[in-house]
Parts: sequence; C-alpha cells; structure tokens
Amino acid sequence: MNARVLTPELLDSLPADDPEAIRSRADLRMINHLMGNYRWFYQVLLRSGRLRADAHVVELGAGDGTLARCLLARAGSLRYEALDLAPPPPGLPAGCVWHQADLFDALPRLAGKADAVIANLFLHHFDDHQLREIGALLSTFPLVAICEPWRHPRFHLAGYALNLLGINRVTRHDLHVSIDAGFAANELAERLGLKNASIQCSTLGACRLLWTR
Repeated sequence: MNARVLTPELLDSLPADDPEAIRSRADLRMINHLMGNYRWFYQVLLRSGRLRADAHVVELGAGDGTLARCLLARAGSLRYEALDLAPPPPGLPAGCVWHQADLFDALPRLAGKADAVIANLFLHHFDDHQLREIGALLSTFPLVAICEPWRHPRFHLAGYALNLLGINRVTRHDLHVSIDAGFAANELAERLGLKNASIQCSTLGACRLLWTR
C-alpha cells in the first residue's frame, strides 16, 4: 500500500459561487449518498442516543451544510454546531449554529462541550502532525464519528466509473487526490491517537471510525 500523499484539491481554490464549485459540491452530495455516508452518521447518532432533543453535536468541516440538513431534518431540536472556513451556506436549518473559523482556533473552544463530534470526508486534508493535534482535542468528546476515503487502488478504478455519471473536471481531479490522501485499515485511528477505536472499511470506499470515551 502506498503512503499517504497530500495534494491541494481544486475545489478548495475556487470561490464558493464559482459554477464549477457549485457543480462539484452537487457531485459530492451524490457520491456521499452512493457511499451511504449521511445514513451512517444518522445511524451512529441514533443508536448512541445522540439524536435526542437535548443532545449537542459538533460537525467539523461542514462544507455546504448537507450533513447538518440531513440530521436536523430528522432531529430538529438537536443542538448542532458546524465548523468550516467557508461562510454559512444558504438555507441552513434554524437549529444549526455556524462557526466560520479555522479548526485549530475554534475546536479548542468547543472541546469537551458536546455529546459528539463528527467529520465527513474532511480529515484527509491534514498531515500526520496536525492529525495528532486534532486527535488530542477529539479525545475530550464522549463520542467521535469520522468518515474518510479508504486509500486503496481499487477505488481509483471505481472513481473512473463515476465519469459515466457526468461528474465535472473538479470532482474528477479531487476524487483521486482524496483517495491518495485517505487512510488504510487502522491508519486513521493511529494518526489521531484514538486507541480502541472501531474501524469499518466499506465496500464503496469509506473508512469509518467510531470512538467512545
């Protein structure tokens, strides 16, 4: 298995209102649905009792707010805080508080103050040193649920198949960059320093981590 390679993604360099960025975010929503990522987070929070009315969930790298919308649509009274460098997207549910801030500035202020912290296809952007720092902050939360790309050659082949669905050039580039920056087997838990985490690698290319304190 090749080592992780971090390469800048095209989407991160485009303005939020760029037509290619808008199209790529739509592609990502489709890919997340195909992988079952939104459904997985819902099931994890539901089974752990973190979808109750008084629960407090923090999402890292909330992007266009799709995961927030999916979860709050099923648990509208959930206290939900979303963190991202981007400004809040339009149409956020009333229960979502958006923090436009750098992860390393904002997460220490939120550490240990919520019932769960979640992140979807976000942590593969960070190097090993940064992941260790993030992991130390995550370990202050009672529950951590993370979904990242599974770094395996066969998912590059699956990525090429997505061309048949009409994904745009930004998504075609970033998909393979994300896989190369992803994680194999227990790497994610090791990089974060979260011992005894449960790791599940799905047949559709998701490497999922669940950790409880």
